[in-house]
Amino acid sequence: MNWKILVLFFATIQTNLLLQTFCISQTIIWEKLEQSPSERITALGFVRGTSMLAGGKSGKIYVSTDYGMQWRTVADTLDATRIDCFLETKDGFLYAGADCGGIFRSSDNGNSWAFISDSLPWRCISSLASDTQSTIFTGTFLAGVWKSTNKGINWEKTDSGISNPEILALVINNYGHLFVGTGGAKIFRSTDAGNYWTHNDSGVTREVIWSLAHFKDSNLVAGGAAGEIFLTNDEGEKWTQVATLNSTPKTLIATFSGHLFAASDGVYYSEDKGKQWLQVNSGLTNLLVWSLAADSFGYVYVGTESGIFRSTQPVNSVKSTEEQFSVSFVLLQNYPNPFNPKTIINYQLPINSWVTLKVYTVLGEEVSTLVNEFQASGFKSVEFNADKLPSGLYFYKLTAGYPSSGSELAFTEVKKLVLIK
Repeated sequence: MNWKILVLFFATIQTNLLLQTFCISQTIIWEKLEQSPSERITALGFVRGTSMLAGGKSGKIYVSTDYGMQWRTVADTLDATRIDCFLETKDGFLYAGADCGGIFRSSDNGNSWAFISDSLPWRCISSLASDTQSTIFTGTFLAGVWKSTNKGINWEKTDSGISNPEILALVINNYGHLFVGTGGAKIFRSTDAGNYWTHNDSGVTREVIWSLAHFKDSNLVAGGAAGEIFLTNDEGEKWTQVATLNSTPKTLIATFSGHLFAASDGVYYSEDKGKQWLQVNSGLTNLLVWSLAADSFGYVYVGTESGIFRSTQPVNSVKSTEEQFSVSFVLLQNYPNPFNPKTIINYQLPINSWVTLKVYTVLGEEVSTLVNEFQASGFKSVEFNADKLPSGLYFYKLTAGYPSSGSELAFTEVKKLVLIK
């Protein structure tokens, strides 16, 4: 491990279990996505790791194609009081679950949505999940668990063995096993695609389970109504209470790198599967947190009472330079495009490197140098002002890393942009 690239941050927290002093590998700071919707954001999700979805208390759905820098409303007339969850299935369809609104489906990357849950007798949706065969499972607030094998056209009840119909959380782990947290009967598990469920809550001391999250292995974490955090390493055969937060963890997410976040009174962060937690609220101007999501680069997004925040740096395990570079370099399409006279160019740097960003004509003539400097890793945003240029087609070229090395540490990409005056 290269300790030079670790930022050591010490914190002491008091839970009702014990006083814990611990070290985390990086400091987490949040920045407001200024163009994000200004309402309460109750659901967040990603489409194929690139486009981002946000659902609001108003029942509206918003889409961003540049990692949250710009947003547009794609559904503002849905018959729903609140969007509670999103799901992307293996066959490319998107689903949105709404409180007192049912389930909506999109086949065009979230640009349009259609109501599909006529056959569901109860339309208060708490959660959505799917298996590798694109079978969809939904948890409802008072009608148990249902599933669909034909893209949501028909639904069948599939909760035999569950003694409480109030489903607050539903997840499918990497083994294809389903888990639900209920509003009064703890946790149930199904190993046969929801046909039958068994109580799997030995060691769980709280009847109401608000949230669930699973890791790549057999570990799962559950959040209790009074802030309890329960951990299992054997798919729910035995649970252990490992911590207690200050309030109910409304949402739990495990990132691609194995870090755990909880939405509660602000944001909590754990690097050891929930045993030790730190409140990470630096930069948040609103601590009423409702939703969480993480992208494939390690950035974490927070839905609050008044918009969306994003971590200023990826929250990743420490990797070699080559590993980070090979998975985390991105040049995004400028927005808006076409434009007049200003547009924004965003790009992702996984490592500290020298960066040049230049604009050219179709003949290869350089017309502007936007960046020519050494930059730290992270998500970057640059404005291009073409007020002195004529209308036409232009190209922007990003070069970063170590181009002369001829290795994976060299990166160059070119994209088109159109100026219309």
